[in-house]
Amino acid sequence: MASQNLNGLVGVSFSSNRIQLVEIESIGGQYQINKIIQKNANLSFDFPLSFEKSSGLTTQIANAIDEIVENNQITVGRAAFALDSQKVLIKKVPIDPDLSGEEIKNQVSWEAEQFVFHSPDNYVVDFNKLSGDHSRGLNELLIIMARKDIINFLLEIFNKTRLKLQVIDVDIFAAIRAVKANFDYADNEKIALVDLNPQSAKITLMTRGEYFLSTEATYESNELEKSNLVNLDDDQLTKLISKELRRIILDHKLGRNVEDLDQLFFYGEMLKPQVVENFQRIYDVRITKVNPFRKVRFNARDVGEDLIRNHPEKFVNCVGVALRNIS
Repeated sequence: MASQNLNGLVGVSFSSNRIQLVEIESIGGQYQINKIIQKNANLSFDFPLSFEKSSGLTTQIANAIDEIVENNQITVGRAAFALDSQKVLIKKVPIDPDLSGEEIKNQVSWEAEQFVFHSPDNYVVDFNKLSGDHSRGLNELLIIMARKDIINFLLEIFNKTRLKLQVIDVDIFAAIRAVKANFDYADNEKIALVDLNPQSAKITLMTRGEYFLSTEATYESNELEKSNLVNLDDDQLTKLISKELRRIILDHKLGRNVEDLDQLFFYGEMLKPQVVENFQRIYDVRITKVNPFRKVRFNARDVGEDLIRNHPEKFVNCVGVALRNIS
C-alpha cells in the first residue's frame, strides 16, 4: 500500500490500453527511480463522450492502478499525471514585463475568452510565464486550457485510488522536462522533439531552453485509409515528419530547412529505429533517441526488465511528469 512518503512522485500515463507508472524519489538532491511498471489493463483510455455515465470506467481504471501499486509495493503516495496534449488547448501570447500579478490574471482571463467558442467556465485554465523576446522588451505567457469534465474524470479516478493526485501536467511539457534532465544543450539552440504515437507524430519545438510551439502531423494526411502509424512504411513516415518540420521552421522564421535545427530528439510508443537512422543519414543535425534514464540512479533490485532497457523511449512522458517535484 502507498505510504505517506513525500520525497517523490509516482508518474502516471496512459498509453493505448496500457498504464505506465514510474516511482521516483529525491535522494540527496538527485532523483532515483525505484519502480517502473507497464501493465496492459485491457481498458480503453479514450475519454468517454458522456462523462455523466463514466463512473464504471473510472472504477475500473482506479482498480487497475491500485493493483499495480499493491503488487509492486509502491511506497510514494503522491502522483502526477501526464495528460495527452490532444485533450488541451495551448496558446502563447506576448505580455508587457511590467504587468502586475493581477493584470496578468486579467489578461489570461481575456485570452481564454477569445480562445474558445464555449464559455470559459467549462474549462480549467492555467498559465506559465516564459522569458519571451528580450530584444523587443516582451515576456510571454503560455496559457493551457482543459475541459473541466476531463479534469473531473481524472480526479474521480485518483480519488478512488491509494495515490493522491498532486498535479496534472501535459505530456509534451513532461517530455521537455525529461529531455532537459538528461541531455545537454545551449540556450541559443533550436531543438525539436518528435513523439511517435499510434495516431500522429507530435512535434514540439524549444528555443532558449523553453517551449516554443507544438503541432501534430497526422498519418491520415498521407492520404491513407486509416490514421494509423502501422500503415506507413519507414520512408513514408520520414517524409511526413520532414515535411512538417520544414513547414514550421519556415512559417516561424527559424531557418530554411531541418538542418537549421541544432538537435532533434525522437521518442514515443511507436518509435521506429529505421526512421531515426533515416534522419541521421539525410540531415546533418545531432539526432538522438531519447533515453529518460540516461542520468538517473536506479534501484537495481527493482529495475531490470528488457522492455525498459531496450525501449526507454516509451517511458519519456511518464518519467518527465514525475520529475516535477525536483526539477
